[in-house]
Amino acid sequence: MDLGEIVTTERAEIAIKTLDIVESENKKLIARVKELEFDCAELVKENANLSERVKKLAMRQPSWPKGFRPQGRRFDNRKEQR
Repeated sequence: MDLGEIVTTERAEIAIKTLDIVESENKKLIARVKELEFDCAELVKENANLSERVKKLAMRQPSWPKGFRPQGRRFDNRKEQR
């Protein structure tokens, strides 16, 4: 073995180690992306359900409790000016 082969072998080993590290990080990131995509899909589904509930409640006629009579008394600003 001459010096050139040793240097080339060391560089190859370093390159392989670096590639292994990059591949393991890539696998971790891919797993994280899948997890986040699943969470996002759940949130989209929940948001659609809540939007539908809000639409139903917004269109509903208000129901007053038994015995309650809303009175149309309004605050009059003219009384304060006198």
